[in-house]
Amino acid sequence: MGIDLDLNKAMRKAVLETMDFLVKEKGLTPDQALSLCSVGVDFRIAEVVDTTQVVVGSIPKSLFIKP
Repeated sequence: MGIDLDLNKAMRKAVLETMDFLVKEKGLTPDQALSLCSVGVDFRIAEVVDTTQVVVGSIPKSLFIKP
């Protein structure tokens, strides 16, 4: 989740936090995490209150299920 007054900064924070999660919890390299964020993560504007912008990312669990 990224929170900032500026929507671009909030988005950047959301991507960086998502990448950090993917590296620490799922064992991806930073390059793999960035690639996954680019194509597989759905980022949305969750809240706009008093000029504060909140961006959240959701990752489908199906991306991590091994057959």
